[in-house]
Amino acid sequence: MRGRRLLGPALAGVALLASALPAQRAPLRSGLWFELGRGTGNIRISCTTCERPTSLFGGSGFLRIGGSLSRKVLLSLEVFSLLDDRFEARGTDSTVTLETYAVGPTVLWYPWSSGFHLSAGMGVAGVELALPVTEDVPELLASGTGVGVHFGVGLDVPLWRKLSTSASFGVYYSAIGDVPITENVVDDVISTGYHVSIALVLR
Repeated sequence: MRGRRLLGPALAGVALLASALPAQRAPLRSGLWFELGRGTGNIRISCTTCERPTSLFGGSGFLRIGGSLSRKVLLSLEVFSLLDDRFEARGTDSTVTLETYAVGPTVLWYPWSSGFHLSAGMGVAGVELALPVTEDVPELLASGTGVGVHFGVGLDVPLWRKLSTSASFGVYYSAIGDVPITENVVDDVISTGYHVSIALVLR
């Protein structure tokens, strides 16, 4: 209950801070732009035949390359990955690598003249499970692809006229479908990823 009471004032404070940033310090939003981010997140894997969802923490990263539709709307192609390399798989005597990824268009909307923005997108999503045979040659145990959507919120802080740093929080939801593992099939795999990140933005 205490967390719920604090959530409203915290969100209001973030919105007030974002809208109060002076317009003349807002980063340039025109032409070709790039954004590269790194952070941490949580992977949640569920399926129709699973007794309970599997929840894992790992590193995340994304790359966006895009252009400007207007001063308030940007469009980009985004590549996102969330990786956990400490997952214990049944039937193996070693840790395996679990990675979820998403590739597709993303729209960023800046409602004010500040760096506060909302993002949304959809595209191809997937999950891969690999056993590290050697340091450079992993053995792919299972993989599946499907459709994913994602939503996020962020705040750009200008460093120079064309360079900013950006803090963001995002949610990635992916419907992977059936994933074969050895002689079995995991039905209707759903991957949900949550991540926070810090990025450098060049516009």
